[in-house]
Amino acid sequence: MSENRNRPTRRTVLRSAAAAAAAAGVASPLLTACSSGGGQDAAAQNAAVKLPAHVPNTAVPEPDLPRVHVEGIDGYLHYPADASKTVRKAPGKGGKVSAFVQTYTPAPPGASRNKYWRELNGRLNADLRMNIAAASDYKTKIATLMAGDDLPDFIQILGGGTVPELAPFLAAKCQDLTEFLSGDEIKNFSNLANLPQICWKSTLYNGGIYGLPIPRPRAVLALFSRDDLLEAKGLNPAPQTFDEWFEVMKEFNDPARNRWAAGNPLTLLTMVQMMLGMPNNWDVRQGKLVSTVEMEETKEALGALVKIQKAGLLHPDAFVASAPNQQWFNSGTIAFTVDPNNGWMSFFNSNVAGDSFKITGRPAFSFHKGQKPATWLQEPSFWNGFTALKKSDKDRTRELLGIANWLAAPFGSQEYLFRKYGLEGVHHKVDSKGDPIQNERGKSEILGMGLQFVTDGPFTFYYPNEPDVVRGMRNFEDGFFKTAVENPVYGHYSSALSRKGAQLDQLLTDSKSEIIQGRKPVSSWDDTVQTWRQRGGDQIRDEFMKSIETA
Repeated sequence: MSENRNRPTRRTVLRSAAAAAAAAGVASPLLTACSSGGGQDAAAQNAAVKLPAHVPNTAVPEPDLPRVHVEGIDGYLHYPADASKTVRKAPGKGGKVSAFVQTYTPAPPGASRNKYWRELNGRLNADLRMNIAAASDYKTKIATLMAGDDLPDFIQILGGGTVPELAPFLAAKCQDLTEFLSGDEIKNFSNLANLPQICWKSTLYNGGIYGLPIPRPRAVLALFSRDDLLEAKGLNPAPQTFDEWFEVMKEFNDPARNRWAAGNPLTLLTMVQMMLGMPNNWDVRQGKLVSTVEMEETKEALGALVKIQKAGLLHPDAFVASAPNQQWFNSGTIAFTVDPNNGWMSFFNSNVAGDSFKITGRPAFSFHKGQKPATWLQEPSFWNGFTALKKSDKDRTRELLGIANWLAAPFGSQEYLFRKYGLEGVHHKVDSKGDPIQNERGKSEILGMGLQFVTDGPFTFYYPNEPDVVRGMRNFEDGFFKTAVENPVYGHYSSALSRKGAQLDQLLTDSKSEIIQGRKPVSSWDDTVQTWRQRGGDQIRDEFMKSIETA
């Protein structure tokens, strides 16, 4: 399973997308971004924090497919034979180290029955104790954990209002890492210094650095097509406008043969909003912050989904929150689905069509001929979150940061190779091209550990034995960055979002679903907007705007 979540909003694009292998997952773009914390005074304090310096690791190998944009992802076709060692001495002191993380794959066997876990403990010189929550249980378990006093050393935090009243919790119980990581101080931890600097914005709370980022791609949302099935019917898998796409979907649709054009309508809605060139959640217009919720184009996008629904092009179970969109796509039940770009490999892992299987992930194209789409950049740290550290003395904090530094080793290093693929001959074999091919034991013992949610090295496109997947993902980025737009509230604070975001999210989701299914007219969206504003939308807007003006 992928790093996904299952709520039918813009977040659904990644939540409901059963995408990349957990070790290479992606976070989803959020309904709204929210870092910092503790009120407007804190927003000013956060603006004054010196972010950790960025010191690229010179041992990282030259990519086979270099990124096309400064915030893009490098692609590698093979693992280097001369993998370097980035940490000379085991960072731990031999004692217990605990971590709370989520996972999208089954939890691994315990350390006593898991050779990978035992070997990891030896390399870290630590007794690693993992509290691993299924992603669907994360919100319940993090709330229970925050209410208690027995905190683990590492605590994975999801941003975007997922964890209410986060700033007070961090101030009371978590370590301010500013003195250890701000500016040049981070050079004591070379792998952490190698992380993209923009990732650290999600860690700013209470006027300090309160965690470690989890780097993820910024170019994400892709419209995937089953090119093999479409081409077999003489259909164009790469339409250039919405009308062309609609005609292709109609021609493919064949309910009598258990085939429909698409599945989850709310992920399609996000794609249509990008086709229409809409801003990334918010836009500053004439000095005022405006939400996409309020824009007329949202009603146009809803109207487009109503048209798709009325034509019978959606799977009949498409509105079920747990609908298996990836399974439908792989089996050929649907021809199109919206998923993270780095979910590409997950489709290949669950391929049931054999050698004929052919897919492509494309960025949003024009809604109307000649119209420029807008592809929405996602937050650069997983789900706009980070990993907090429990309050401790300086020596313990340095030990924990040393362990995180080991876990953040980049592609091309010995540490990365072991962390992702385990022991040669036990968890993987090396093929004739020098690439580690993970076996079933490796997947069972490694994937569910959730180590990538403590922290991770800079994201790369690398999938052993699947060079065409790497090329496809890089080709997607080529197009995505040509029309990429930033969310202007990324890195800014709204306490109202923290308290009211989930309820407002559900309000919008319910209204969209009712409109698309024809239970309410598109015009009813105006009433939804008014309710959204009254219940907290205006307050969120004002708080974000004040934070932007303070920065």
